[in-house]
Amino acid sequence: MFCTNSSVVTLRESARIKKGYGVWTVEGLDSLLRNETPRVGMWLDSSELTPEETVNEIITRLQDEALLS
Repeated sequence: MFCTNSSVVTLRESARIKKGYGVWTVEGLDSLLRNETPRVGMWLDSSELTPEETVNEIITRLQDEALLS
């Protein structure tokens, strides 16, 4: 799961014409996902990563975190 820092999501969301959160706030959804979603698979905060860095991080962590038993 890609988990982006909520302040980064808030900034991105403010620049968008179309809003995708409906009744949710960015912070509320972030809290729900981080605190109530089972930790299955790899969780990756890509807030400060370029697409290339994201791919490299996934490849680096693939064996230990991304595979489900």
